[in-house]
Amino acid sequence: SQPGVEVMASREDVAALFGECALTINPLRGIRGSAIKLIESLTVGRVCVSTVEGARGFLDLRLPGLVTVSSVDAMIEPIVRLLRDPEARRRLESPDRGQLAQFHWEHAARLQATLYREMIG
Repeated sequence: SQPGVEVMASREDVAALFGECALTINPLRGIRGSAIKLIESLTVGRVCVSTVEGARGFLDLRLPGLVTVSSVDAMIEPIVRLLRDPEARRRLESPDRGQLAQFHWEHAARLQATLYREMIG
């Protein structure tokens, strides 16, 4: 870690944590699946700067708050630009609630509950 950067472990109140952030980063490479922290960030209205690999599963959605770059090193420019220009960042932070509704935990819980009810009979 370095001054001004805080690395955190698990946290229960994720929405409150994102409320304290100007933006989020997702510097992942060589992953499988999708990054939950990325979509959590976008659903609460935070811009996420991510590698293309880290945005796997979300690229086709063309989400305005998802800023993708080709490499971890390339993240510097959009991070600095968005931190220096809060108005530009805020324009990207207005999520399309309808488009993101499918990613909210409540929606996932309803789908899971329906599946369990169908399995139990």
